Amino acid sequence: MKKSTCGNTEQAGEILKIYRLNAGMSTRKAAEGTDHHYTTIGKIENGQRRVDVREYFQLVRKYGVSNEQALADLAYRGVIEKD
Repeated sequence: MKKSTCGNTEQAGEILKIYRLNAGMSTRKAAEGTDHHYTTIGKIENGQRRVDVREYFQLVRKYGVSNEQALADLAYRGVIEKD
């Protein structure tokens, strides 16, 4: 099965970094309980690695952000189109 990825890698990563910092987490803390090394979190945030939809929402939940807010932020930044 093909993975769905967030369209604009840099914008999605910037959003995730803002969420992480607002949650008061380091990349090491953010990586705990996920399938990712902390350096992978940094690469996602810096636009050096694509993030798939499952990964994006796994991190969003970890940072305490609602799915609705995350979708609104993606739409605002032009990563996804809002209906």
